[in-house]
Amino acid sequence: MNQSYKFVAIDADGTLLDINRNITQRNKTAIQKATALGVKIVLCSGRSYHSLRFFADELGLKTKGNYVIAFNGGMILNAHTNAVLYETKIEQTLAKEIVTAAKPFSPAAATLVYRDMSHLIINPGIPNADLYLESSRANPIYAEDINSEITGDVQKVLIAGHTADLQAPAAFLTKQFTGRCNMMFSGPYLFECNELHTTKSSGIQTLCQMLGISMSETIAIGDNFNDVSMIQAAGLGVCMANGEAEVKAKADYVTANDCNNSGVAEVLEKFILQ
Repeated sequence: MNQSYKFVAIDADGTLLDINRNITQRNKTAIQKATALGVKIVLCSGRSYHSLRFFADELGLKTKGNYVIAFNGGMILNAHTNAVLYETKIEQTLAKEIVTAAKPFSPAAATLVYRDMSHLIINPGIPNADLYLESSRANPIYAEDINSEITGDVQKVLIAGHTADLQAPAAFLTKQFTGRCNMMFSGPYLFECNELHTTKSSGIQTLCQMLGISMSETIAIGDNFNDVSMIQAAGLGVCMANGEAEVKAKADYVTANDCNNSGVAEVLEKFILQ
């Protein structure tokens, strides 16, 4: 075992999960071997915990001493007890402003709001919104007027659609809300808005402080723009072979294998299990 690394943060979509959102057997085996050696394996994703817990359970990471970082660093949970240890939220008034600003770009760019860790406010009958709902496994709150269901601070606001349809709303929202919330693409079909200081890096750093682990003892593995902060902050920042070119340029190591061919296992075997 390589004793240098005690903590590995792993993104879900495009990293741990293959194109069909499955976990390869090689990835499972490598993760289980690493955890048996005492390494903390932490799923760190833009997804909600309601979604991530299924993958954590499949990997055997729902037992005592395991954690999950959800909502791009906006929530840290004890994966064994489901207790929320830390969270950030977008203030209610700001969330409504973002939703209002995004409305002219709908339905091609569909607006969705996580009201809490498991409930997603969604316009009914919009294909892009329905596709996201299916993949997220969230509990839907259907509303013609999304703002009517924002009754308090929210976990995050996201815009779902095809890449070409997201460019205009992403540019507009970035211009309107820079300095008020943290915005980034998390994939070709998603543009996300989180609380201003919320990043995957902030989530990892907060959890590592709780556990007494130095950032120099961490590995972060991702593929997209919302992974850049943790890739740059970790002791070893890794981008997947299928990752964005700009993200690869920020990484210390780029895998030879993509998400369909167990790139996560490649990292664990090379830097921890050898």
